[in-house]
Amino acid sequence: MSVETGYHPQRVDALHLHARAAIADLMSIRSSDPAAASAIRAVVLTRRNLEDHWLPLIVAIRASNAMITWSSSMLISLADIAERFSQWLTFGDATPTVGRFATMSDDDILHELYVAGHLNTRGDGKGSITERIADGEPFWSDEFPDLAAELATRVAVDESFAIRLINEIDQHPLVAIAIGHANFPLAFSQAALPGLLESGQWSSGVHVEAIETVMSHILTASPSAALDLLGDSAVLAALAGATTLDRAIARDFVRTGLYDAVEADPTRLLDGWGVLENLTALADGKFDDGFHPGLAQGVADSMFGYVDTLTYGIGAGLEDDVIRIHIDSGDSVGVLGDRDAVTNLFGTVMRDPDARMTIGVVLGAYTDRVINDLGASVIDRTGVESIARLGLLLRDGLTDEQAELALAAAAETARRQRIGDLIGFGAGSWVSATGVGVVTQTVVNQVVSSATDLGSEVEPDDIVDTSFGSTTYRGIQLSILQYVHDHPEDHADLAVDSVSAEHWVEVGTRLDALDIEPDGAIRDGHIHDLDNLIANSIPALDSLWRQFAGNGDMTRLKESGRRSADG
Repeated sequence: MSVETGYHPQRVDALHLHARAAIADLMSIRSSDPAAASAIRAVVLTRRNLEDHWLPLIVAIRASNAMITWSSSMLISLADIAERFSQWLTFGDATPTVGRFATMSDDDILHELYVAGHLNTRGDGKGSITERIADGEPFWSDEFPDLAAELATRVAVDESFAIRLINEIDQHPLVAIAIGHANFPLAFSQAALPGLLESGQWSSGVHVEAIETVMSHILTASPSAALDLLGDSAVLAALAGATTLDRAIARDFVRTGLYDAVEADPTRLLDGWGVLENLTALADGKFDDGFHPGLAQGVADSMFGYVDTLTYGIGAGLEDDVIRIHIDSGDSVGVLGDRDAVTNLFGTVMRDPDARMTIGVVLGAYTDRVINDLGASVIDRTGVESIARLGLLLRDGLTDEQAELALAAAAETARRQRIGDLIGFGAGSWVSATGVGVVTQTVVNQVVSSATDLGSEVEPDDIVDTSFGSTTYRGIQLSILQYVHDHPEDHADLAVDSVSAEHWVEVGTRLDALDIEPDGAIRDGHIHDLDNLIANSIPALDSLWRQFAGNGDMTRLKESGRRSADG
């Protein structure tokens, strides 16, 4: 009887993989602290021992078949062999072989990638590579994961190979798809994305899947890395003009970079504004039909964090008609753009219906936040003007009456929900008491969930025939009235302490009715009745009302027309 026995090649492959991964991990350990010198020397010696002694031996074993099979002439019974070597015992054709990708040269493995790339086109109706793997298709399900693992290993330990892949990434998009099926370094994904985007091959299913895979890896692994890439004007332009990129992935990527990264590290707010500055310049170009929907939606989602500094910048630039960038209301650190350019930016973002709804929710939440933050100082009107200026900017960015009505409905729906706590970065846990949403894992998720839910509440029947400016103006007034009603301790400062208890009960009842009334026409009737009650029976509130009516920005907001060409 001839019995073939030997070591298990897959175990050697695993040893090879782990050895190279260990070398890569050891290379990442550094310290400039003198106290750590002895520990760093030990790390270096360990790495060199692995690199110079053990790894060459492992590679030599993998490249040889000398020990994979061994014919023994010894008269040992099959039972004895099975008992002693059961984990390594193989027979005839069942002998395992070394993985074919592991023994290939770099040139051969790149050729393999090129050939494999031509085995998949979405035009054959078989779906993406990820779907083919899940469906168990030959090569994709049984060999491609091994190819991906080998690529990841080589990238981790061979810088020259990694750079070569980056330089040729448009020829080998499968490398990028492999990132979704093996443990590639984040830095490799960061370096791969610009080349993939700039290739402009949006009609190629493989290229689009490659881009989506890399973007998903980055946004999951590092919001800061996503922000770094958005700061690259070429990357931003490619995303803005993408035609077949998945909307959800684009939205998540942009929101992760613009919001999550700043939430995690507030010092990166200026970098976020840099992205918006580049977008302002892009909007003044070839995007008359709007940005890619996912990018527009991601920008709109992120405005929950940026809106307070945006409105401060609007006010700070009134004299020279520019919108400045301010951090924490401090000195100007730059100019976002002139007013027309920034108006055009938001108009371009709001071409997308979902982004427009979210911007409306931002405006409604911001109105609630400002009024409640101002408290009794609302009488000074300075803070209220910021809401009016934001409303004017958004109104002037729209060119379609129906779009104005939809934006107004979203803003008013959000304002009634009193979700001002969503404004800003790192707002903390927020539990909706009004059916808007539930606490989610991050503030950003809370914001986006709330915005989505609120936007879905705005049905066509809820959109009444009134201008955006007038609706926003009325929303500011109602928020002020709600605050005054809810804070009797401020009545003396607001000069409304002469209002009777009966009238306050009546005002509260009517405000509650407005909050719960879903029919826009009926709500208009309720508002008209409340106006009459105040004008005819509550002079102190009527006086407070009129103080805001005479404000210049508030008056311009109420007017139905847009800003004239001369400003």
